[in-house]
Amino acid sequence: MNTSTELLVGKDIQWCTIEQVISFLDTSHRPSLRLVSKDFDEFIMGLFTKIILCQTTEDLPHLFKNCQSLVYLEVNGISKPLDVSRICQVLEDGILPNLLTLDFQYSRITDRNIVHLFHTLETGCCPHLNTIRLSNNAMGVAGASAMASCLSLGVLNEIKEIDLNHNLIFAGGIKKISRAFMNFHSRNLEDVNISRCHLANPGIRFFCESMNGCPLITLRSLRLYWNSINSGGIKHLALSISLGILDSLEVLDISKNPIGWKGIERLTESVMRGNHLPHLKVLMMHSCKLRTKGMRWTGIMIRFLREIEVLSIGSEELEWTIKYADNNIKAKGMSYLVEGMRRESFFLPRLRILDLTNNKIKQEGIGYLVEMIQNNNFPNLEELSLISNDIRDEGLLKLIAMMRYGFLPHLKTIYLSDNKLRDESVKQLTAALAARKLAANAELYLGCNKLSSGVVQSLVSLLYLRPESQDPPLKYVVLEKKRKEIPERLIQNALANPTAFSVC
Repeated sequence: MNTSTELLVGKDIQWCTIEQVISFLDTSHRPSLRLVSKDFDEFIMGLFTKIILCQTTEDLPHLFKNCQSLVYLEVNGISKPLDVSRICQVLEDGILPNLLTLDFQYSRITDRNIVHLFHTLETGCCPHLNTIRLSNNAMGVAGASAMASCLSLGVLNEIKEIDLNHNLIFAGGIKKISRAFMNFHSRNLEDVNISRCHLANPGIRFFCESMNGCPLITLRSLRLYWNSINSGGIKHLALSISLGILDSLEVLDISKNPIGWKGIERLTESVMRGNHLPHLKVLMMHSCKLRTKGMRWTGIMIRFLREIEVLSIGSEELEWTIKYADNNIKAKGMSYLVEGMRRESFFLPRLRILDLTNNKIKQEGIGYLVEMIQNNNFPNLEELSLISNDIRDEGLLKLIAMMRYGFLPHLKTIYLSDNKLRDESVKQLTAALAARKLAANAELYLGCNKLSSGVVQSLVSLLYLRPESQDPPLKYVVLEKKRKEIPERLIQNALANPTAFSVC
């Protein structure tokens, strides 16, 4: 088996049977082991470098005694204090000295368990640990305090990734963690995810002040998604940017924060002062209350981000965003984006994903988008999302003309759901796909448009069009139900950038 092999061991499985399966494994490739049974075997467990633990047992330290080569331990669905205590005992006994990744995501463990975990790590039992993932738990201020104490002691000198997404840390918790950075014995941090932690303006202030006093100069990914940060809070991030502290940053996600045009203005001015963020590849600003005035500053800022590969300025039209932070970009906002790219014949040679989901650009806005494409502003575009933008046949036909003229040779995924498209434009799109005016294995999302069954059948027929030694022109046709939100697939592709630092 290859490196992607995963062996799932369930309940009521005899280990003699598992031994027969193991005999077929190429152990040099070290496949992963997922254990959901309490009937473990210490010798077989020692064959794996990655274990996903779904159950514990009383003699867990004994069962891990041969796992010195284990580098990845994921705990799945274990939340009881006794179970966490057993795992901590394994770590404290020094059985896993080469562990690199400790993953407690989606375990719903509370402060009591997290405090126990970090008190165990304070013993220095995992000196090479470089990744801690605690997202989607019930970590609070007490857990953050225990983490801060552990970081301050310098026992995690090689830590590179900290993922605290979706916890109850609040400003008080991030204040403690941020103070630990001042005494932090390592400057290797590359990825920090403190999204959905209820930071608000005070929390981002504490975090940025700690970076200003003790720069994390190797930081490459910073995710601050959905933290109720407005323009008053974003000014602290803008100050850190203007000081050059975040010049190594490649991924910045400030989505679902109502920073408004004033926040974008502050970010733009900080980037302009010294051409900062020169390596930024992914900029996520969906649901940030940009509106038309914010797009004017976005058009200016984008000229300084020459390495940008992903630009997300869509909206997730959920109940809270309708009244709260939707970007509401209209045709005038698109004109500011065009204006920003006109100056100095500017273009984005690396841009591969452009997200305009759930805005109101309509026909006039499509005209500005086509103008940018015709000016070759982003020649390597691979994904384009125009979901729910009130686009009609005339707008799509303009876009298809650009495909036919060869301006979008790399375009592979198009999101056109929830618009006002009819048969005429989609027939032309089908013809363009059949003529291979887009990249092979294209993906097309057309849900919630008034299309006849005949047009849909002609699209589906492209799935089976497979000339010799060529990939099919179309890989997926998705006619999904109405969901006014940014496609999860698009976000995954954006954050799994192969040329940037991976944060997934």
